[in-house]
Amino acid sequence: MAEAFTEFVNNEGRKNRTAELLSAYLHDCLRDADHAHHSEDSLDKLFADVIDLLHYVVDRDIFREHYRMQLSKRLLMSNELNEAAEQSFLVKLKAAFGLADTHAMEGMMKDYAVATDMQADFVRYASTSPANALKIPLSVRVLAQAFWPSYLAPEVTLPPVLAECLDVFRRYYCECKSNRVIVWIHSHSTATVQIQFTGRLVECSMSLYQALVLLCFTTQAALTQRYAPLPPKPSSRPYPLQFRARLPLHVSAP
Repeated sequence: MAEAFTEFVNNEGRKNRTAELLSAYLHDCLRDADHAHHSEDSLDKLFADVIDLLHYVVDRDIFREHYRMQLSKRLLMSNELNEAAEQSFLVKLKAAFGLADTHAMEGMMKDYAVATDMQADFVRYASTSPANALKIPLSVRVLAQAFWPSYLAPEVTLPPVLAECLDVFRRYYCECKSNRVIVWIHSHSTATVQIQFTGRLVECSMSLYQALVLLCFTTQAALTQRYAPLPPKPSSRPYPLQFRARLPLHVSAP
């Protein structure tokens, strides 16, 4: 029976698909873990079942790479992370298959934990002098390039208010860590934008790219859409936008 199931899971048509689906299933469950969809006991059983199935998967490298990519999304993009559940699965995965399957992901979790203390220290640094004062709230996560997936880092023209804040963090980090090359990963950055409409203030969470596009319209007195015009009597003044940003960056030795 075990041989038949192994052949079924790893046949030519679905061997990679099985690993991808197991990773995607865990991703969905862990994203929901903060919303009481899964109790601690149910997550433990789920982890045990997934690891039992992984014993039949011949090429676990596919699972490891997909899981690492999805873990990075949860660590960087999630507002609330169930850190205990993430650590619990890595402990079980390491016990079943060894350090090689978890080394990079454990490094990612360590970066996530260290980022909290570093952020608090950065805020203190920014408050030490007017030259370092932040004009918008800024949260930065430093990622060790050896552990995290590779990300595209295209050049982006940032508004001066954000560029100045990034310069403050660069000065802070260079004082703490010498001989480091830092690269901003704007594709995994998020922003919270406050939009002042007529009579109400709306707060929206979005990617940094979306926020940059929206900021292009801050000088317009009225915005219209081709097929659905805005309600009549728009405000005669510009729509002011305020935003705060959360950005990851890669760090490596030169």
